[in-house]
Amino acid sequence: MGKREITRQDWETLSSYSVLHADPEKDRLFLNYYVYRKGSGRAYEYALKLLGGEPDQWFLEDPDYWTEYGKVECENDTVLLTKLAYRGRDVAGCFAFCRMTGYSFPPPAIDRFSHRTYSCDRVESMTLDLVEVFCQDMVEQRGPFANEAKEMLNSDKYFVYRDDENSYE
Repeated sequence: MGKREITRQDWETLSSYSVLHADPEKDRLFLNYYVYRKGSGRAYEYALKLLGGEPDQWFLEDPDYWTEYGKVECENDTVLLTKLAYRGRDVAGCFAFCRMTGYSFPPPAIDRFSHRTYSCDRVESMTLDLVEVFCQDMVEQRGPFANEAKEMLNSDKYFVYRDDENSYE
Protein backbone atom coordinates (compact mmCIF):
# COMPACT_ATOMS: atom_id res chain seq x y z
CA MET A 1 0.00 0.00 0.00
CA GLY A 2 1.32 3.41 -0.93
CA LYS A 3 1.03 6.70 0.89
CA ARG A 4 -1.89 8.98 0.11
CA GLU A 5 -2.72 12.63 0.64
CA ILE A 6 -4.37 13.64 3.89
CA THR A 7 -7.73 15.29 3.18
CA ARG A 8 -9.97 17.64 5.14
CA GLN A 9 -12.14 14.63 6.02
CA ASP A 10 -9.12 12.99 7.68
CA TRP A 11 -8.75 16.04 9.90
CA GLU A 12 -12.41 15.81 10.84
CA THR A 13 -12.64 12.06 11.49
CA LEU A 14 -9.14 11.28 12.83
CA SER A 15 -9.20 7.69 11.68
CA SER A 16 -6.35 5.27 12.34
CA TYR A 17 -6.48 4.44 8.60
CA SER A 18 -5.32 8.00 7.89
CA VAL A 19 -2.35 7.59 10.22
CA LEU A 20 -1.32 4.30 8.63
CA HIS A 21 -1.24 5.96 5.19
CA ALA A 22 0.39 9.20 6.32
CA ASP A 23 3.71 10.35 4.92
CA PRO A 24 5.97 11.29 7.88
CA GLU A 25 7.31 14.40 6.14
CA LYS A 26 4.42 15.63 4.03
CA ASP A 27 1.68 14.91 6.59
CA ARG A 28 3.57 16.08 9.67
CA LEU A 29 0.88 18.60 10.64
CA PHE A 30 -1.78 15.92 10.58
CA LEU A 31 0.34 13.50 12.63
CA ASN A 32 0.96 16.20 15.26
CA TYR A 33 -2.75 16.94 15.34
CA TYR A 34 -3.59 13.26 15.71
CA VAL A 35 -1.16 12.80 18.60
CA TYR A 36 -2.48 15.98 20.24
CA ARG A 37 -6.13 14.88 20.00
CA LYS A 38 -5.69 11.17 20.76
CA GLY A 39 -4.13 9.87 23.94
CA SER A 40 -3.50 6.20 23.35
CA GLY A 41 -3.89 3.27 21.01
CA ARG A 42 -1.88 1.60 18.30
CA ALA A 43 -2.45 4.36 15.75
CA TYR A 44 -1.35 6.92 18.37
CA GLU A 45 1.86 4.93 18.97
CA TYR A 46 2.45 4.65 15.22
CA ALA A 47 1.92 8.39 14.76
CA LEU A 48 4.45 9.05 17.54
CA LYS A 49 6.89 6.70 15.84
CA LEU A 50 6.48 8.56 12.53
CA LEU A 51 7.14 11.84 14.36
CA GLY A 52 10.33 10.50 15.86
CA GLY A 53 9.02 9.80 19.34
CA GLU A 54 7.28 13.04 20.27
CA PRO A 55 5.15 15.82 18.74
CA ASP A 56 6.85 18.90 17.35
CA GLN A 57 7.35 21.66 19.92
CA TRP A 58 6.05 24.37 17.58
CA PHE A 59 2.78 22.46 17.29
CA LEU A 60 2.39 22.07 21.04
CA GLU A 61 2.84 25.82 21.56
CA ASP A 62 -0.35 26.61 19.68
CA PRO A 63 -2.19 23.50 18.42
CA ASP A 64 -5.43 25.32 17.52
CA TYR A 65 -3.54 27.55 15.09
CA TRP A 66 -1.94 24.56 13.41
CA THR A 67 -5.25 22.72 13.34
CA GLU A 68 -6.81 25.50 11.28
CA TYR A 69 -3.69 25.77 9.13
CA GLY A 70 -3.74 22.06 8.34
CA LYS A 71 -7.42 22.03 7.40
CA VAL A 72 -7.03 24.96 5.04
CA GLU A 73 -3.67 23.87 3.66
CA CYS A 74 -5.13 20.66 2.23
CA GLU A 75 -8.35 22.32 1.07
CA ASN A 76 -9.02 22.55 -2.69
CA ASP A 77 -12.63 23.73 -2.54
CA THR A 78 -12.48 27.31 -3.81
CA VAL A 79 -16.11 27.99 -2.79
CA LEU A 80 -15.38 27.10 0.84
CA LEU A 81 -12.09 29.00 0.80
CA THR A 82 -13.81 32.09 -0.59
CA LYS A 83 -16.39 31.96 2.22
CA LEU A 84 -13.63 31.58 4.81
CA ALA A 85 -11.69 34.52 3.35
CA TYR A 86 -14.77 36.77 3.46
CA ARG A 87 -15.72 35.57 6.96
CA GLY A 88 -12.98 37.53 8.70
CA ARG A 89 -9.33 37.92 9.61
CA ASP A 90 -9.17 34.85 11.81
CA VAL A 91 -6.68 32.00 11.34
CA ALA A 92 -8.85 30.13 8.83
CA GLY A 93 -9.61 33.34 6.92
CA CYS A 94 -5.93 34.29 6.63
CA PHE A 95 -4.97 30.91 5.30
CA ALA A 96 -7.96 30.81 2.97
CA PHE A 97 -6.90 34.13 1.46
CA CYS A 98 -3.33 32.85 1.04
CA ARG A 99 -4.54 29.57 -0.42
CA MET A 100 -6.68 31.40 -2.97
CA THR A 101 -4.06 33.97 -4.01
CA GLY A 102 -0.60 32.67 -3.14
CA TYR A 103 -0.10 35.71 -0.89
CA SER A 104 2.24 35.28 2.07
CA PHE A 105 1.68 37.28 5.22
CA PRO A 106 5.03 38.31 6.73
CA PRO A 107 5.89 36.87 10.12
CA PRO A 108 5.45 39.16 13.13
CA ALA A 109 8.68 41.00 14.04
CA ILE A 110 8.56 40.25 17.75
CA ASP A 111 6.30 37.37 18.63
CA ARG A 112 6.91 34.08 20.36
CA PHE A 113 4.65 32.58 17.68
CA SER A 114 6.95 33.73 14.87
CA HIS A 115 6.23 30.45 13.07
CA ARG A 116 2.90 32.01 12.06
CA THR A 117 3.94 32.93 8.58
CA TYR A 118 0.70 32.67 6.68
CA SER A 119 2.16 30.98 3.64
CA CYS A 120 0.87 28.07 1.60
CA ASP A 121 0.59 26.96 -2.01
CA ARG A 122 -2.16 28.42 -4.16
CA VAL A 123 -5.07 26.16 -5.07
CA GLU A 124 -4.30 24.47 -8.38
CA SER A 125 -7.54 25.62 -10.02
CA MET A 126 -6.81 29.32 -9.32
CA THR A 127 -5.21 30.83 -12.41
CA LEU A 128 -3.72 34.32 -12.17
CA ASP A 129 -6.78 35.70 -13.98
CA LEU A 130 -9.05 34.19 -11.32
CA VAL A 131 -6.80 35.50 -8.55
CA GLU A 132 -7.05 38.97 -10.06
CA VAL A 133 -10.86 38.76 -10.19
CA PHE A 134 -10.96 37.49 -6.58
CA CYS A 135 -8.72 40.37 -5.42
CA GLN A 136 -10.83 42.95 -7.29
CA ASP A 137 -13.98 41.58 -5.63
CA MET A 138 -12.29 41.72 -2.23
CA VAL A 139 -11.35 45.38 -2.81
CA GLU A 140 -14.75 46.40 -4.24
CA GLN A 141 -16.71 44.74 -1.45
CA ARG A 142 -14.26 46.01 1.20
CA GLY A 143 -13.65 42.46 2.37
CA PRO A 144 -11.43 41.66 5.35
CA PHE A 145 -8.35 41.37 3.12
CA ALA A 146 -9.05 44.41 0.93
CA ASN A 147 -5.69 46.02 1.78
CA GLU A 148 -3.74 42.86 0.94
CA ALA A 149 -5.76 42.41 -2.26
CA LYS A 150 -5.06 46.05 -3.24
CA GLU A 151 -1.37 45.48 -2.54
CA MET A 152 -1.39 42.42 -4.77
CA LEU A 153 -3.16 44.21 -7.63
CA ASN A 154 -0.71 47.13 -7.46
CA SER A 155 2.42 45.00 -7.19
CA ASP A 156 4.61 43.75 -10.01
CA LYS A 157 5.70 41.01 -7.64
CA TYR A 158 2.42 39.14 -8.07
CA PHE A 159 1.27 39.97 -11.59
CA VAL A 160 3.91 40.21 -14.31
CA TYR A 161 2.39 41.11 -17.66
CA ARG A 162 4.15 39.85 -20.78
CA ASP A 163 3.49 41.88 -23.90
CA ASP A 164 4.67 39.20 -26.30
CA GLU A 165 1.99 36.72 -25.25
CA ASN A 166 -0.64 39.06 -23.83
CA SER A 167 -0.83 36.91 -20.73
CA TYR A 168 0.24 36.78 -17.13
CA GLU A 169 3.19 34.75 -15.93
